[in-house]
Amino acid sequence: MKDFVTTILGVVGVFGAMAIGLTALAFYTVAFEAGTNEWFGWNGWWVPVLFFVGVMIFRSGLLIAAAMVIGGYGAYFAWEWPLWIVVPVFFPGLAFMIAGLLIAAVGGVAERVRG
Repeated sequence: MKDFVTTILGVVGVFGAMAIGLTALAFYTVAFEAGTNEWFGWNGWWVPVLFFVGVMIFRSGLLIAAAMVIGGYGAYFAWEWPLWIVVPVFFPGLAFMIAGLLIAAVGGVAERVRG
């Protein structure tokens, strides 16, 4: 029974992770379409389809990075999202770096104040 439950939980975990990944990829695909329409003037069904198929076929991190940059541009200009939402959604590494710098600065100031 323990092996059966472990197997079921493993399958649910794998498909859950795949569902989360595909949902995130679909979101970045829609944002990529908005960014390419705003930036390059490309619009139509073929833009997100080519991007999605390209990511699935090539599994390229460079395409994902392009989606983050162009999608962030689209979210900021086309969707009119504020910058404080665009940065953590499309550039999580930059958001963690900024948060870490802020925490370090607050910690440094607190250390100097306490003596």
